[in-house]
Formats: sequence, structure tokens, C-alpha cells
Amino acid sequence: MTKFFRLTAVACAAVFMLSAAFVSYSSAENFGEKYDHSLLWLEKVNGKRALKWVRKQNQQTLRELTADPLYTRFKKQAYAILTAPNRITYGTLRSGYVYNFWRDKDHVRGIWRRTTVARYKAGHYKWEVLLDIDALAKKQGKNWVYKGADCLAPDYNRCLISLSPGGTDATTYREFDITTKSFVKGGFQVPLSKTDLGWQDKNTLLIATNWGPDKHGVSAMNTSGYSRIVKRWHRGTKLRDATTVLTMRPTETFSFSQIFTRPEGRAVFIGRGHDFYHISYYLVAKTGDLKPLPLPEMSNLEGLFRGQILVNLKQD
Repeated sequence: MTKFFRLTAVACAAVFMLSAAFVSYSSAENFGEKYDHSLLWLEKVNGKRALKWVRKQNQQTLRELTADPLYTRFKKQAYAILTAPNRITYGTLRSGYVYNFWRDKDHVRGIWRRTTVARYKAGHYKWEVLLDIDALAKKQGKNWVYKGADCLAPDYNRCLISLSPGGTDATTYREFDITTKSFVKGGFQVPLSKTDLGWQDKNTLLIATNWGPDKHGVSAMNTSGYSRIVKRWHRGTKLRDATTVLTMRPTETFSFSQIFTRPEGRAVFIGRGHDFYHISYYLVAKTGDLKPLPLPEMSNLEGLFRGQILVNLKQD
């Protein structure tokens, strides 16, 4: 227990040290004061020096943790909890079905499956397996980790399956047909990258990915390592031929598409993250144009009801 508190104290001290460094950096940027910028190389998230430093810290931390006599016991307990056959079967409701991703000792990478709402409520699941990640990884010789499925409402028969090699932030997307339980031949497929995408309609995606440098050599990625350019990609065309919808500054943080489907209609939005707390939203009009929403930057879109947008305001 003493060692636990000592580790916690060290971790907290490290956080405070890093916080102080970032505050100093921010202050220097804002006020032009002279501060020690010797750690700015850590800002290059994929830089060789930064990655080497991270691996070294990870090794030191792992040695410290695994040397603790409680480590093995806690690891076994955590594994038992995460793989317990009687754990809660969480699901996502889609058009009369409950979708669930499940991992256990027989499905280490997991299976994506569904059952009807009626069977789920009755406790008689009778799961229909849609995609077996273990079988897919073995067939393709890839260390696939399932990251999720973005399915097109309202019928939810077409989905974009997100897979990552080894669980990295970078993912690949492939279009999947629920009715045939197979990937769509010639369908949407996105190469490995840090990508955000969403369905504008059945034949169109809004996508932000690594487009590569432009003709002037300017990167399509921001300083956080994510795409700063959102494009519209039509079915049957090459990804490189997608047309630009939104271009962000390199210092901005992220972008994302947000789609709400209700019985009365469908609304598509794009969020532009200036940083992790300030976001501007745009409505994607039927013409394809972006219309900015007159909302405070500290707010979130939560839903659509009877043609009205539900907004969570975090400032006046």
C-alpha cells in the first residue's frame, strides 16, 4: 500500500511538472516572455525523439508496476471481470435490433452480433453473428482490433466498419452489408489513417483523413496529427477525387460529422474543433453548402426533435 501511494505521488508530481511546462509555453506564446522551450520537441507526436522518450518512460513505469506484489493479483482480477460470461451485455438499438460487440476466451478479438429487441428483453438472446474479428484477422493475417460500426439510418443495413492494427489511433474503414454479412465489393474503403467520417447519404461520405501534402507541400494534417480538411466523397469515384468542404487551420484540433435521423427527417452537421473546448457547428444544406450555426463555441449538439436542434449550452 505504501508503494501504491508512492507511485501515485510520483504520477501526480509528473502531471504537475508537465502542467507547469505547458502553462509556461502558453504564457510565452501569449505574452512573449522568455521561458525554457527545451521540451518543445515533445509536441511532434510522431517524432523519433518523442517516441523514443515515451518508450523509455513506459519501460520504467512497467518495471515499477510489475515489481509490486499486488500487480499479478490485480491483473488476474481485472481479466476475470472483463471476461466474465455473466457481465452485462450492453447493446445499441437500431431498427428493431440490439447490436452488441462481445469478447470472451473463445473470441479474443471479438464478434459483432445482434438479436431482436423482443428476444433481448425476454433474456432469450439467440445472437446472430454478423462479423467474427478473430476469423477475419486469421484470414487476412492482420492483427485487427474492432473500433466500431457507423451504420446508415434508418434501415441500418449498410455500415462502415472501423478496424485498427493492434489498437492504434489510425484505422481503416470498409463498407459492410448487414443483409449478406459481408464487405461490399467495390464499396467505400478508406486506407489506414487517423480518420473521421460519416454518411451524408447512401452514396456520399463526409470524410477527414490524411490527404497528403498539397501542391505547395502543405500537410493536410494539423499539429495534433489529425486531418484538418473535410471532403465529400461520392460512391464510384476515387478517394483522391473527393471535393473539399471545409479547411481548418493547422493549429485547430479536430473535425467530425454528426448526423441525426428522425421520422420527420434527417440533418447533417460538421463540427469544427478550434480546441478541445471550443467548437463551431455547420449545417450541411441540401445544396451541399455549409451554413454556420449561431451558437456559442462552448456548446454541443445533442439531438433533433420535431425539426428543432437540441443543444447543450456550456456558456451564454
